[in-house]
Amino acid sequence: MDTKTLRRFLRLIKPALISGRRKIAEFFPLSLVVVKDLMLESTGAQLAFSNGWRYGAPIIPGEVTLNDLYNIIPMNPPISTVELTGEEIVAMLEENLERTLARDPYDQMGGYVKRSLGLNVYIKIENPPGQRVQQVFVGDEELQPGRYYPTTFVTEQGVAHKYGRNRQ
Repeated sequence: MDTKTLRRFLRLIKPALISGRRKIAEFFPLSLVVVKDLMLESTGAQLAFSNGWRYGAPIIPGEVTLNDLYNIIPMNPPISTVELTGEEIVAMLEENLERTLARDPYDQMGGYVKRSLGLNVYIKIENPPGQRVQQVFVGDEELQPGRYYPTTFVTEQGVAHKYGRNRQ
């Protein structure tokens, strides 16, 4: 993370931590929301994904240090971009949900749903594989199957290599 981005991150996250907004949800730490927001801003993408498992320790209210930032994403992966079709996004989400919610525990891999920013997904976890995703919205618009969506991500667990075009 370059110095300019680091300073912006500190400006964004510190007031939120001090005001207690960090308590909005333990399942979705504010620090990861801010990181994905920065990913969207720095790449111009419409959607952001990261792997579902939680990075590092939570950041407590008060002064945020460089070490705290490395605890959010400790391995300093590159921020990548790709263009995904709406159809690929649904397939990727269905695959992730099956690996997380499979009825047979031997089919479960990981156990966490992919983290994202820029879309709202409505699912029915009780549905069979391939039929869990009911609706997906990008902003206020329903996802279009054939449309390409500029996407940013960290690590291949954010967006597997088999999905998308123009990966950078």
